[in-house]
Amino acid sequence: MEAISIEILENLSIENIGKNINSIFSDLLKIIEIYLGLPPVYSRVNVRFLREKSNKNLKRNNILDLGVKRNFENELLEVEIFDEYEKYLPFILLREAFYCFIPKNLVKNEGIKIIINQIVEINLKKIETIEEWKQLVRDFIVDYSFLAAEFDKLEKFLKLKGEKKSEKPIKLFFNYIRKNVFLISEDSGDLHHDVLKEFIRKTSISLNSDEMVETIRVLIKIFYNVKSYRALLDYQNYFKEFIKNGEIITDLSLRKFTSNLRWINKFSYIAPSYQVNLNSINAGVLFCKLSFNPILEKWKIDQVIEELPFFYMSKSSESSFIIEVTGWFVFPLAYEEDITNYIKRLQENGYIIKNTYFLRDNFKNVLNLNYFREFYKKGRIINPKHKKYDDSYIISFEMENRKNSESYNISLLEYVILNRIGYWSIDGFSFERRLETVRTIKNDTFYEILSQKKSLKNFKKNINAIISDPELRDQFLYMLKQNKNLGFFYIKNFLNNFLLSLKLIRKILKKNPGMKTNHQFKELIVKRNFIQSIEKNIIFKNKDIRNTINQDYLSIYLKDKNKIVFDINKYRLFIKFVENCLKLKIINVRKIMKIIEDENIVDKIISKKIEKVEELSQETSGIQNLTSNKIENFLEDLTTGKSPLLKPILINTINTSSFARYFIQVIIRQTKRTENKIFLLEKFLPRIVQDSGTNTLNNENLKMIQIFIPTLNEKEKRLFTSILYNLFGDDLISIKRFFYNGFLKSIILRNFYDLNDQQFFYTKDLFNEYFLYTKKILGKELSNFKEIKTKDQNTFWSSNKDIHSLVELVEDRKSREQIDFNINNINDLISFFQNLKNILLDLERFKEMKNRDFFKKYIKSIKFKPSLNDLGLGQYYLYVRPIDSNEIDLKLLLTNTFQKIKFPAYIDDVTSLFIKYIFPHRNPNLSYINWLTKSKKIISEYCIFTIKTFYQLLHFNFNIGSNGWELEPSRFKSYMQRVLFDSEFRKKISKPIKYNFKNLSNSRNQGKNSVTFKYLDKIYNLKSIDLKSVMGTRNYALIEKIKYLLNENLIQPYLKLKNLDFKDKLLIVLPDVEKKVIPLLIKVFKYFNYGFLYEIEGEYFIYGFDNQKKFENGLMIKLYLPYTEISEFQKIFNQLFQYLNIKKYLILSDMIEGKNLIKSVYGDLSFLESYDPLKNLIWNDKDKIWMNHKLFNENFQPIYPDLVLNE
Repeated sequence: MEAISIEILENLSIENIGKNINSIFSDLLKIIEIYLGLPPVYSRVNVRFLREKSNKNLKRNNILDLGVKRNFENELLEVEIFDEYEKYLPFILLREAFYCFIPKNLVKNEGIKIIINQIVEINLKKIETIEEWKQLVRDFIVDYSFLAAEFDKLEKFLKLKGEKKSEKPIKLFFNYIRKNVFLISEDSGDLHHDVLKEFIRKTSISLNSDEMVETIRVLIKIFYNVKSYRALLDYQNYFKEFIKNGEIITDLSLRKFTSNLRWINKFSYIAPSYQVNLNSINAGVLFCKLSFNPILEKWKIDQVIEELPFFYMSKSSESSFIIEVTGWFVFPLAYEEDITNYIKRLQENGYIIKNTYFLRDNFKNVLNLNYFREFYKKGRIINPKHKKYDDSYIISFEMENRKNSESYNISLLEYVILNRIGYWSIDGFSFERRLETVRTIKNDTFYEILSQKKSLKNFKKNINAIISDPELRDQFLYMLKQNKNLGFFYIKNFLNNFLLSLKLIRKILKKNPGMKTNHQFKELIVKRNFIQSIEKNIIFKNKDIRNTINQDYLSIYLKDKNKIVFDINKYRLFIKFVENCLKLKIINVRKIMKIIEDENIVDKIISKKIEKVEELSQETSGIQNLTSNKIENFLEDLTTGKSPLLKPILINTINTSSFARYFIQVIIRQTKRTENKIFLLEKFLPRIVQDSGTNTLNNENLKMIQIFIPTLNEKEKRLFTSILYNLFGDDLISIKRFFYNGFLKSIILRNFYDLNDQQFFYTKDLFNEYFLYTKKILGKELSNFKEIKTKDQNTFWSSNKDIHSLVELVEDRKSREQIDFNINNINDLISFFQNLKNILLDLERFKEMKNRDFFKKYIKSIKFKPSLNDLGLGQYYLYVRPIDSNEIDLKLLLTNTFQKIKFPAYIDDVTSLFIKYIFPHRNPNLSYINWLTKSKKIISEYCIFTIKTFYQLLHFNFNIGSNGWELEPSRFKSYMQRVLFDSEFRKKISKPIKYNFKNLSNSRNQGKNSVTFKYLDKIYNLKSIDLKSVMGTRNYALIEKIKYLLNENLIQPYLKLKNLDFKDKLLIVLPDVEKKVIPLLIKVFKYFNYGFLYEIEGEYFIYGFDNQKKFENGLMIKLYLPYTEISEFQKIFNQLFQYLNIKKYLILSDMIEGKNLIKSVYGDLSFLESYDPLKNLIWNDKDKIWMNHKLFNENFQPIYPDLVLNE
């Protein structure tokens, strides 16, 4: 970070500042405003000195506001500085100046204040009292659960320069909090990590120069050979040596290599990182994939996964009602049996229907640096045949993770270093002088000891406060006794959520002092505009929390509003004690009760722990004499030998998510043949990460592959999945896309390592208590089923196995794209969209539009949806997932009125299908589905629905800038929260165009001989024709028919677009929604620029239901999305649906056309030339209704209706 020019703060004192304090403060605000490019939130500020002593409790509890009192009234901020803090005056003034740039509703956010205090320290490092000030702040930071090591990492991040103005960390930080003002919570401890991700995304593009990529290649070559980085001078010498002996061949000069390496250290996050062989320190990595029972709600699964011990980098998929979760247990090996038993208990209770897991014994990370070179064109799959492609830019890292005969016992020094070396330069070591590294390690060591001492001090303080007050002690014991069978983790979460709810109630009562009755309080809650955070609203709606408050507390608080302050302090004490128990690994609730009941046990625990910490402190004396040579010797010891503990990696700090956000997880059987196929893929793809190990259930050798690839369109996804299927053949187990942000996280096991005993701490209580919590969340045992593997996957996929064909297909698409965001063309497009029907009816006007730039640029086609209801028909959609696909007769399932079949570009034991049909109005042909579901019992879930109303979304009011799309999850969440919780919120968004499909009208329901039916049949069968290709031509007869149907509102036109850089399509199905919630959902989702919303009705079934459930109100949402962080949107959607009590839903992605499946069912596709599902239903002329074909005869044998009916 470039220091801000603030010489005015040097040598300040109360005497020499005198009456100029406001002038100096005003100058400070101006300096900061110019640097940030942002105006202050508080522009009217009055600063003065206060001639009185500050409250000692205030100092102890609020170090981040040390030395001041503030008051904001009538748009004036009053800042009063206690004169006893004169020696810290520069720090206080600069801190208060920066605080003036914090949005008003974030002024109490401690995470933001910690970052600002760090900014202050960096800018005032030359002030004489800097060390005293730093010590004051750090003592608090350790006390405040924000680890001191994290504080130092934050300092390293803020010191990065950022090549462009917008990339400078301090500017990026303030822009981030301004942009995400409604999203940042009071306890956002991960705020600095979020800002780091933003920095990495912005700076990744700076690596895209051939000289820089060549420098990185050479740097990796040297680092992998010498295994350490001491100083720039060493690497200059290595560079010359490696070139001289022929180990490196490069066109780089020494001068260029040096300057580029300096740039990497100064501006980037790339670091000389190491991979740790965890097995050598009695730890391990267990890959795990869990398929949860479809009857379970997503939010409950999330709640279990969120705190699952040792579970790391979890990702989930909602592409069926079966929620799949994948991730890694990174754990002390002593817990291996406990983890596998936990998974077995999940299966035995019916919570999961399937699981795959294996203990990792090999890890491989392959990065293709050709993707960073100048010849690569973004969005394409690289072609190894390109003349500039170079195999030497494929960097491969591999590490065996097998357990050694002798394990390492980690000392305090080793422990501190291992927690630093895994990842980004701000987390670990950077390309800096080792003197800086020495300082970092000394600080880490000091704060590790300090942190442990503070934990013990706080534990003793908390428990003494509880046991010294008999009433408080009895209340806490009663609460523990009542909930002991629900587990430690339930108690911890309940206390946290209950405390938050009490704070919210206090806030409400302060704002409404006249409130007297429970009814008044509940009425206010219904208005939903007093809490702006969806997370807090979800907590406040929690059944356990609401029941406890309503039954035991609310009436008391309404009578005595001081009582709530007492209870807040009481529950704050309870939760601090429970959290300290977790830090000390006291997790068994019954043991905790004994500790509270017996003071002698407390004394024994504390004295024993203090003795251990003191022993540990003795080690620090040697570390204070640490030198850079000792660190290098240590690293050399651990990176050499037959099975080294550490191995240089570095490529895990080079991020690919700026151009490769499509992440596919492939699980295969590990064989020599599959190894060769993976090697082939490495030449084409940006990054492939592999975990290998043995499945302990059947001793099968498995490999999990993460593929990082640029986003593909529907046709390309189908081809790529076919290629993978054909490459791996019978060794393939599954292929699935999981949404996540692409950041590979470092692994830390610090919380479970006992530095005194030099081994990992183990307690049987951990997973026993967590399973009690799991049962509380997931409920009673569930009925289970087993999916049967599909025998013939060839029916779904083509026979293509040549990845070059994918390269060519993507290249063809990209070469034809003409992405354009010209504002005039976009405005013309919007005008055309808003007047679409009228323009179609005016042929001359349509011809004029057809010749305009916007039309040629953006209009791919003009399609329509028919108002089939008006003809006594209905368009239906069936989503179905079988238990055994081998038993499904697809001819019976499709009947002779299907229009389209889709399925996800995934491979698993079974494949979900999404089929579009024409059926009689409110009479879909479900005879085969019902038989499969109720008699055969081989359907795990289905949902069938028809459309009542649909809306087309198309606007460019926001989410787009001069350089293209700016669709960010944070802004959507902010908008969503304001729609939900701010009754006064109004945001101008172009209205979506709404089309209502009429109810059945007998006047038009005249069967196949009606004029309306005949006209529609000319332009609609499998799908609608493209009106763009007809209107304005000389086909006058057909045009007149189209105009008739348009005038009668029997067809509703809509636009399909191109050249606007949409990358992904999501289909969200909400099968059962309260009627009053539908308008709210429409208001939320009209935020998106392009898509469709459909109001639906139908029925759905999930294995475990007694019967299918009918619904009159539901919603289907189809969104077209540009390059964005879909995983973050996914999380926000899940929160939205939880808050609105939408229990079951689907988020379908990567849906592909099933032409290959249709071909495998019917032999070929020639029948499609004459196939007309609109004509294939039976017209009952007597009753004037449409009828379905029978699918079974009297003996329940199948009947296959003709695909092409004779008239």
